[in-house]
Amino acid sequence: MLKPELKLFDGKLSLAVDGFTPVYVDFSEGAIGYRAKHTTGRSELLFKAVGGKKNQRILDGTAGMGTDAFLLAHLGFEVTALEKNPTMFKLLQDGHSRGLDNPTLTPTLKKLNFIEADFLEFPIGDFDVVYLDPMFPEKTKSSLPKKAMQVLQLLLGDMASADSVEILERAMNYTKARIVVKRPLPAKPILVPTAAQFKGNSIRYDVYKSGISGLSLA
Repeated sequence: MLKPELKLFDGKLSLAVDGFTPVYVDFSEGAIGYRAKHTTGRSELLFKAVGGKKNQRILDGTAGMGTDAFLLAHLGFEVTALEKNPTMFKLLQDGHSRGLDNPTLTPTLKKLNFIEADFLEFPIGDFDVVYLDPMFPEKTKSSLPKKAMQVLQLLLGDMASADSVEILERAMNYTKARIVVKRPLPAKPILVPTAAQFKGNSIRYDVYKSGISGLSLA
C-alpha cells in the first residue's frame, strides 16, 4: 500500500506519494489563490452562510487543506481552525509560515490561527459560528477524487457518515449562534431540518441553530 511521506519540494513541505504530484499548502497559488482574488465580500455565498457580520469569531472544526478557513479570514472574520491529523497540521503550519512572508497575505493570515486538535475534544470557546466541512463526503460513481484528494485519502482515510453526525451533534453544544455545514449540492443534509440553506452551483451550506430539538438523520 502506498504511504505518503513528508518531503521538501521547491522549498515547501509537501506530502509525497510515488506517482502523484506532491501536495502542499500554499495560500497564494492554485485554486485557493484564485478564489481569494475573486472573492467579492458581502456577495460571497460563504459570507452569507456564516451570517454576514464581519469580525465574528469562527471555529473551523475540520480544517483540511485550510481553504475555507483562509477564505473566511480573507472575508474579515477571526478564524480558529482545527486539524487533528499531525501530518496535515504540519502542512498547514508550513503554508501559514510561508504566507506570512508575503505582504499581500499577511493581513489575512494574522486573522487565522491553526491548532492541532480534534474537534470532538477541543475545549469549548466563545465562538459566534462553528463551520464544518466533513472531508471526503459520499462518493458518486461518476465522480472520482482529484489526484490531490487521492493523496489525502491515503493519509486520512474516508470519514464515515456516523463521524459527520457526531461532529455536528457536538457542534450544537459549541455555540449559541450558528452552525454551518458545507455539503455537495446533491448530498442529503446530515441532519434535518436545517434552519436555512445557501446553494451554489456545486456546493451547499446547511445552517443549524444550536439548542434546536427534534433533529433527525436525513
